[in-house]
Amino acid sequence: MGIPSQDIMDALMAYPGYRDVPSLNEMTVDDVRTVNSLVWAPRWTLGTQNDLVQQMHDEGRLAVCWTIDNPGWIQNYITEGLFDGLLTNYPYVVAYYHYIQE
Repeated sequence: MGIPSQDIMDALMAYPGYRDVPSLNEMTVDDVRTVNSLVWAPRWTLGTQNDLVQQMHDEGRLAVCWTIDNPGWIQNYITEGLFDGLLTNYPYVVAYYHYIQE
């Protein structure tokens, strides 16, 4: 289940056993923990947030960023970020920066 907003999260939390519902959460890491989301998916405009990504990894969660279409940001995420994946409309740019790494 995708959780893009507080309204959706509130609706999920009204459901008994909501912590057992597999979810991808676009909100804060605290919100991820509150509903026990499997994946944290923050906006790319917030930066690589490596400290928070590492916290998610330490808790056994994935971190995937969305939707990065700026080549400079894609390069930054590939070379500096710790995310498990990213969404983009330009996968060939992602492939380029991935394969030119040393």
